Amino acid sequence: EAKYEAWIANKPVAKYTGYVYELFSPFENKSPYAVKEYQKNTVNAQFEQLIEAASKSMKEGENGLICVLDSSGSMSGSLRGTTTSAYTIAKTMTLFFSELLKGRFHNHYFEFSNTTEYRQFKGSTPWEKYHSNNIRITANTNFISVASKFVEILKTGVMEEEFPSGMLCLSDGEFDRPYSNNGKAVAAFRETLLKGGFSKKFVDNFKIILWDIPNGYYGKSTPKFEELADSPNTIHIGGLDGSIVAFL
Repeated sequence: EAKYEAWIANKPVAKYTGYVYELFSPFENKSPYAVKEYQKNTVNAQFEQLIEAASKSMKEGENGLICVLDSSGSMSGSLRGTTTSAYTIAKTMTLFFSELLKGRFHNHYFEFSNTTEYRQFKGSTPWEKYHSNNIRITANTNFISVASKFVEILKTGVMEEEFPSGMLCLSDGEFDRPYSNNGKAVAAFRETLLKGGFSKKFVDNFKIILWDIPNGYYGKSTPKFEELADSPNTIHIGGLDGSIVAFL
């Protein structure tokens, strides 16, 4: 054990072929202080290997995707086939994609429930960043509040071109129904951006990727669709492999 601890401490990356969440899930119910140093260093090195591979496939000239993390109560349910909560899976993927963001939004994300908070992962290693913010807002699922937070940031003076190219919403899809646009959450989201001051070009080109993480909180999961299949730059997707968004 001591030999391995000395060896892994000097490895910036280490081979890993699993899913991002599997790095952190063994420690889901453990205090960070109860985890050994070599375990933390293993997580860090294997996480960095995933980032290194993903960085090579990113498109040039784009700021990347900012994650929108659903922290509503239903996300505490376990992903089917695992003992890991949907929230843990979503948070690990949020950390993964925040590392790939460029510019002022690097290492940032949005967390939403009844309201939306703009958060930052802090620390020098993936382990430190993941555990830097354990405050979780838990209520209902107000997806439109995320658009309102975008508008709020825009009005502070952040230029439109500094914003990410799109967003990746990691959720079980149990959105509150908006009162406008016949209850279509994505259409109401884009309308909120437009009315809040974003240009039509930005709103039309902004990618909205809804990543489904089903769980057993409400019993049997059913597919949720917030738009029709021909809605431009709106994508429904699922699974556990973050690398599949590279083609987007």
